[in-house]
Amino acid sequence: MSSNSDKELKRSQRLKENAKKSADANKKKIKKFRNEKLYRRINLSFSVLNVSVTAIAVLIMLLVCIFSMRNFQKNSLTDFSRKLYDQVMAQSSHILAHDENDRVDHIFEECILPLGDMKLEVGIAVGDSYNKRADTYSFDSFYTSARETFEIEYTDFGSGEVNVQRFRHEGIPYIMINSRVDLDGYRFLVVTYQNTSDTTTYTIFLSIIVAVVLIVCILAMFLLGIVVSRKALAPLEGIAESVKSITEENLSMRIAPKHDDVEVDSLIIALNNMLQRLSTSFEIQKTFVNDVSHEMRIPLTIIQGNLDIISSWGMEDENILRECIDAIGDEVRNIKNMTERLLYLHNVTSGNYRFNPEPSRVTTLMEKIYTDTLMLTQEHEIILDCKVKEDVMILTDRRTISASLRALIDNSIKYTPDGGKITLTAMQERGNVLLIISDTGCGIEAEYLSKIFTRFYRTDSARRKSTGGSGLGLAIVKANVEAMGEDIEIKSEVGSGTTAIITLPVYIDKEGKNARK
Repeated sequence: MSSNSDKELKRSQRLKENAKKSADANKKKIKKFRNEKLYRRINLSFSVLNVSVTAIAVLIMLLVCIFSMRNFQKNSLTDFSRKLYDQVMAQSSHILAHDENDRVDHIFEECILPLGDMKLEVGIAVGDSYNKRADTYSFDSFYTSARETFEIEYTDFGSGEVNVQRFRHEGIPYIMINSRVDLDGYRFLVVTYQNTSDTTTYTIFLSIIVAVVLIVCILAMFLLGIVVSRKALAPLEGIAESVKSITEENLSMRIAPKHDDVEVDSLIIALNNMLQRLSTSFEIQKTFVNDVSHEMRIPLTIIQGNLDIISSWGMEDENILRECIDAIGDEVRNIKNMTERLLYLHNVTSGNYRFNPEPSRVTTLMEKIYTDTLMLTQEHEIILDCKVKEDVMILTDRRTISASLRALIDNSIKYTPDGGKITLTAMQERGNVLLIISDTGCGIEAEYLSKIFTRFYRTDSARRKSTGGSGLGLAIVKANVEAMGEDIEIKSEVGSGTTAIITLPVYIDKEGKNARK
């Protein structure tokens, strides 16, 4: 018993090992196929698909041809047998007038032979209940073979019933129709049969021709596929070589369009756009590193200078020591503040910062910002122009939108002379709420407008010297607004002032109304 168990266990293990080997072999084949060149894979896949479709189509056509030929032979024999039946029935009175022993010969000579031109190699045999028979071919062995092959069915042309039977005799295929005729008690049998070997030979010949043509077509298709796929993929190889030659040092290089293939040109345009974005990104990164280095260099230089003073002679003068320590503390705080703002800006732009959007009433938000602004400056005229209805709501992070508006207002205060106006406006337009901060300050040159949201960017050294700041304020505002799915736009004219517009969608609750909160 245990011997049988061991044998079954070993057999099971062998089957598992064989299955694993087969799976590994299939994986290697798939891997090898994937490692082939693209044009070969496309050509092979295309060829297999076409061969399958062509083979199925040819098989269907071949079956239709065979069925049509077989059906044609069947219909031809049926029509001929029906004519015989009609001829016999038309001469029934003459047949019955003859002696019983002569009736078969009379039927054969008077009814069948006149249709000889229509027989077309159709065998005919006539027999009756008196064992009399006449036939065109030797019928004994033929009919015996038919009876041994299947049970013979009889046709009744009077009721329209036709039974066509197929069988083989001495290796030759035949079709046969048997009909029984009853003329007032006199019964006789009419058998018509036809050799179908020509159809079989034709079918085999047709199959061979189709197979040869199919093989030739497959080879031609495969070779043509190689040529066409190589030619079609040649531009991609050229693009690949061009892309390989582009490095960090020559990101300004672009791939020339081919102008002869829309898809390839679309790919080239996409690659060129990607290269442009990469080039811009590298340039921004380079500028960012330079700006950070510059911004850090100034406070570090100040710190180093104060430390040199302290180490040289500042320890002896308490006032100088205090001034140096205070200056170092200020610069350390500036560096810390700039680092925190940079970290915050990175988290926002990379999507790592979590906002807390909630429905907020526009009028309440603007009144709060207006009140805060009045406390920031007494040298400017602050105007609140809230044109939205009391119940209009927006879905936003209150703290972030408030900080963004205050940063814009802070810029307006810095760059607007004393006595100038700063206007806070809220208005509704096409399903959106526009929060607008406008001033009557010095304005911004048109050439600088596209750069004001860049990190550390400030328009000129005089402004930098007089207003201070790190140049991160507008970059943070833009990052906040865009991260919340909103939009910001700056319009400005030199000498006429600057206008900042934040666009937010109106919040609609699930019932289709403004939420009240």
